[in-house]
Amino acid sequence: MGEYRTPERQSAGLYPFEQRMLERYFPQAPARILVHGAGGGRELLALAKVGYSVQAHEPSAALAKAAQGLVQSRDGVSVRGQSVQEWAKEASGHFDGVFTGWAMWAHLVQKQERLDVLRAFRRVCPGGPVLLSFFRADQCFSISEQRSQPGPLHPGWQSRLLHLTRHTIREKLLRLPAIERGTGWHDGHFYHLTEEWELRQEAAEAGYEVAYWEKDALIYPHAVLLPAP
Repeated sequence: MGEYRTPERQSAGLYPFEQRMLERYFPQAPARILVHGAGGGRELLALAKVGYSVQAHEPSAALAKAAQGLVQSRDGVSVRGQSVQEWAKEASGHFDGVFTGWAMWAHLVQKQERLDVLRAFRRVCPGGPVLLSFFRADQCFSISEQRSQPGPLHPGWQSRLLHLTRHTIREKLLRLPAIERGTGWHDGHFYHLTEEWELRQEAAEAGYEVAYWEKDALIYPHAVLLPAP
């Protein structure tokens, strides 16, 4: 996590895909932007430098502190130590756009929490865009040239090992929520893999439509949501 606090990372500016989406879909500064998953402050510093008013949130106390130190002397910029799930329960304020941190969407592994967050975005930013970046689950190719079909929200684990660990131990013994489709495990954390059909479905349930879905495999996976008419 320390890599997100280095001066080089903090001052790196927006990634090319973030810059393109900002210019194409977001209102110009000094619009008010909500940032979630702010990390060490890279995105919010870049937005503040070009004149945006920014309210940022970051669940890691160490990263939130680093981001606060980065922008403490700038007017109209604030950082709060809070996860997007916590924020969604009591979301308030009014914003012109929502800018989420790099791959933040991958950390929301339950469909209900993704819907809760999207609906909270819609309440505080009723007319503005939402930029999401994530880990993509879509297959690269199919020998039969068939598109992947939507799977059940709660898969029936076929292998004996997955059934033991993900069903018997997790659900029966530990009484934890069932692991949903698209959930992976890496470096001690669960993460979610997003498919296009799934994001379009969840966006529609929350009052959005997918205005942009990046299809180029060389570009980091991202999408922009706009309020549905």
